[in-house]
Amino acid sequence: MGYRYIGKYYNAQIRQSKISASMAELDKNEDESEASRLQFEENEILVFKQVDELPEQYRKLLLMRYVQGLSIPEIMEQMNYQSVNAVSVSLSRSLKMIKDKLINLKKL
Repeated sequence: MGYRYIGKYYNAQIRQSKISASMAELDKNEDESEASRLQFEENEILVFKQVDELPEQYRKLLLMRYVQGLSIPEIMEQMNYQSVNAVSVSLSRSLKMIKDKLINLKKL
């Protein structure tokens, strides 16, 4: 009879330690999640700053394409480009400018 109580006590202790370990893991995951969220927000701010520093034409292109969701032919018409290819090249150049600036910031 005493063994049964010891077994129940032992099983309860194991369950409690598993619960405690699970709670500690959840707390750790929440801390990592919060750090990840903060890092994402910092990166987002950096990207927005870089977009603001672009020449107006490139900034306008990016906003029309990625914020307003306009297609390349629509952008071509609204900004009076001569071809779809010219719009694509300008978009590519603007993205490359942002990428290069961000890489240079990370090196600092």
